[in-house]
Amino acid sequence: MSQEMLNIRELYKDVRVCSNCRMAINKSAGCNKVMCTSCGQLFCFRCCKTINGYDHFKNCRLFEAADMTDWDKEMIELQNGIQMRAQKQPLGGTIRCPKCRETNFKDDEKYVFCWACRTSYCTLCKRIIQDKILKRGHWGSPECVGFDH
Repeated sequence: MSQEMLNIRELYKDVRVCSNCRMAINKSAGCNKVMCTSCGQLFCFRCCKTINGYDHFKNCRLFEAADMTDWDKEMIELQNGIQMRAQKQPLGGTIRCPKCRETNFKDDEKYVFCWACRTSYCTLCKRIIQDKILKRGHWGSPECVGFDH
């Protein structure tokens, strides 16, 4: 039940109410000029003021990076972290096996096979990857980079 409440809270986090008919409106993409699907009223999604045309957006931005959700910001930070970790260990370098500590040649961006202990491991999180199916979707996944949501 608590998970359901958290899901509902997340769904309504980015909801605005129409200034005319009080209908809840959610915007998933696009500009801040929104039309209510119930009454047809145009309003600004950022400040909820009733508008007519685009003159309102001289003071209130039509598009803005600040309109990104917390999820979008976290995903950008996650991508930047992945790129930074991958750049620290370029292809052609060596990397130590997390299991046996043997030095291995890095010939793959995502996974390295250790010939000494015969295991594959992820270059980002250094976890041993056993299954080929898991190997396809592990690298850069939320589990791999330690993103718990």
